[in-house]
Amino acid sequence: MAAIARWLVDWQLCRSRQRHTQAARPPSQEAEAMHRIQIYFADSHGGRGWTDSRHKRPISSIVPNPGVKGMPLNEHQRLLEVL
Repeated sequence: MAAIARWLVDWQLCRSRQRHTQAARPPSQEAEAMHRIQIYFADSHGGRGWTDSRHKRPISSIVPNPGVKGMPLNEHQRLLEVL
């Protein structure tokens, strides 16, 4: 029972810290963070380390090779024909 109570206190403390850091962050940083992706690499110990953050690439800038766009649709149609 004491372990559950300790876990609950730790959880509440963690939540209050998260709320505090979110409130302390300026709104401009919050908006900026929504439009960035974080890049992580695995280290030799199985953990991950942050290396960089970059702006998200707009989906309109991605141009697939001809025929690639219809491949998933063709695959699903063939699967449905088999079933």
